[in-house]
Order: sequence, then structure tokens, then C-alpha cells
Amino acid sequence: MKKIIFAMGIMAMLHCANQPESCETIPKSDISSGQELCSVPGGAKHFRIEALRTAIPHSAFILFMGFDDNKKLPTRPTEKLKDDQFKAQFYHGGAARAGVPPRPPGNTKFYFGKEGVFVEHNKFNAAPVIVCFDVSSENSKPTVMTYWVHGEKGANCQTFTNLTSASAQATNSWSGGKTSIAKKKNYIYQTAGSGSPKKVVVFNETKGK
Repeated sequence: MKKIIFAMGIMAMLHCANQPESCETIPKSDISSGQELCSVPGGAKHFRIEALRTAIPHSAFILFMGFDDNKKLPTRPTEKLKDDQFKAQFYHGGAARAGVPPRPPGNTKFYFGKEGVFVEHNKFNAAPVIVCFDVSSENSKPTVMTYWVHGEKGANCQTFTNLTSASAQATNSWSGGKTSIAKKKNYIYQTAGSGSPKKVVVFNETKGK
């Protein structure tokens, strides 16, 4: 009887160890100096940003992966990343004038190292939105990113329903994956005076199907 109970206990421990884990960070009202995100066992592979909005022209929200500290976060678009760093940048765009669209227009960009991919999505500059994305990077494999917007193309970032390549706003891969990117620290930044998201949730497994 004792052996059966012991075996059941071991199986329960193994089951728990294999369960995906998540944690959440509530951003401060001002994160213009960078705020560290919570960490999960095995490293971050999926992020959900809730109530994301960039409220003023030329403001941006940025999520950084693969950093040691927040002393030199490359918050300007012209600043380059190291080969084992990643960032997701949500830019409001320029000021709108009567009859003239904002210049430059709002956009989303994802960078791995020195290479980036542009996404024509900027609804976060008008109202809060929920977005989520996978980032998978391993040595000797490509770094793969897939990005979804909650409620668009049937994607549901809350329940992970229909998170597929067809419902994604963008997917991209870069050569030269780095396992270390998920093991280091992650930070969030937003331009001073433009607010901050309600919540950022970090998961230790990808959610795309």
C-alpha cells in the first residue's frame, strides 16, 4: 500500500513539473526607465499584453528579451540590438492633422538582433487592445515569432483559441537562434506620459498551433 501511495506521489510531482507555467506583471504608471518582467521556469516563450495603448504622438511601448539589466535599453529605433536580444515595439506614429494622415504612421515592429520585421498594425494608438505573441529561439535553430491581436481574424489571446498562422497578424523567422534569449531578463518600457498597459503575462511555452 505504501509503495502504491509513493508511486502516485511521484507521478503527481512529475505531472506538476510538466505543466506549463505563467506569471503576471502589473506595470507601474511610469515605466519610462524600464520595468523588469516576472520570470517563469525554462524561460519566456509567449507574452500577452493587456490594455496596450500608446496615447500620444511618437510614443511607443517596447518589450525587451535577453537583457542583463535595464541600464542601456535601446529604446530609440536607431539603436541596434545584440545578436542574442529581441524586442517588440508598438509605435503610435506622428501627430495627425486635418486631412493629413500621421507621418510616420503608427506601426508594430519585431527585432531579433540587427534585423526587424514591420507589421502594419496600429489600433493601439486609438484604444486599448490585447495582443500576444510567441517567441521561440534555440541554438542551431531559427528564432520564430508569431503575433496575434485579440479579436482579429478570430484570434483569442485570453483562451489561446485559434492562435494559428492563419489568424496571425505576422509571423517571421530569423537565422541564428539563441537559447540564452529566454534565460535572461525581460523588460517593458513606455514613453513617459503615454501611460502603460494594464498587465503583461509571461508563459514558458508557445501557444500557437
